[in-house]
Amino acid sequence: ASATSNGATFIYVAEPTLTGLSPTGGATVGGNNVTLTGTGFTTASDVIFGANPAAFSILDDTLISAVAPSGSGAVSVTVTNSGGTSSAETYTYS
Repeated sequence: ASATSNGATFIYVAEPTLTGLSPTGGATVGGNNVTLTGTGFTTASDVIFGANPAAFSILDDTLISAVAPSGSGAVSVTVTNSGGTSSAETYTYS
């Protein structure tokens, strides 16, 4: 028997790792610039504060600049790419 290949290339993408936020909190109205640190950010598709998506820019594989959406209390912040979703860091609205 023979095998054929369609020539497709598969690239493994590890899930992102989120290790820190700076600052770790802001106003309930949102709009605060937040720097996320970690790894695997180059292919990030979503940054979520609680249940709310944030506008963000990928600076490099280890840094994302996000704008906190409006919210209240302590929320989990995560980063998602095609490999999965990071563990959460806490952002507190006040």
